[in-house]
Amino acid sequence: MALTATTLSAAAAASDSIIYVTSGTGFPGVGVSSKSQRVQVDGEFMYTVDGICQVVSGQIKVRSRGADSTSAVAHDILAPVVTSAAGADWVGIPSMPAYPGVYKAVSVGQNGVIAVPTSNTIVALTKATALASTTLADPAADQEGFLVVLTAATNAAHVVTTVSAYDGTTGAHTTLTFAAYIGASITLAPVKGGWNVVANNAVTVT
Repeated sequence: MALTATTLSAAAAASDSIIYVTSGTGFPGVGVSSKSQRVQVDGEFMYTVDGICQVVSGQIKVRSRGADSTSAVAHDILAPVVTSAAGADWVGIPSMPAYPGVYKAVSVGQNGVIAVPTSNTIVALTKATALASTTLADPAADQEGFLVVLTAATNAAHVVTTVSAYDGTTGAHTTLTFAAYIGASITLAPVKGGWNVVANNAVTVT
């Protein structure tokens, strides 16, 4: 067997016991009885329900949200989903809770608000077309000591609006425009209630 990958076809709340996927490949077919298998969405692990886990095509019944030392969190549409029924296929299962040097994985697949992270986080911009009207608020004044990476996962010129982004030039900037290529990325650090640009790869800050 091997890991199979798909994406969420609809956003999932942290407490949802049914998730919707773009492709059912790798999951048991409709009406097929099976043992529970591991599922990863962003950085969260969960397990399918024993027995018939696929209620209808693309609709997967899960349990144990936040399994394997991860946290149950909300996931946006187009968040990456990985599954396999074979335990030997998995190489990235955490054996202990995440430490400060470990990055959480978050996906943004639609226009809206990017929740301000509270720890090291990689935010994958997964919308097929360019994000617009998407905002990242300032961190709180007492939020410091971690990094946030925004990275394009699609060939689209994503635009993220901020309040106070500082890139080493005069004044605060408000707009992060990504080159229309996978891999365009910017790394931000919360400093004194604003975002300092620590690293930049193909993102225009204005």
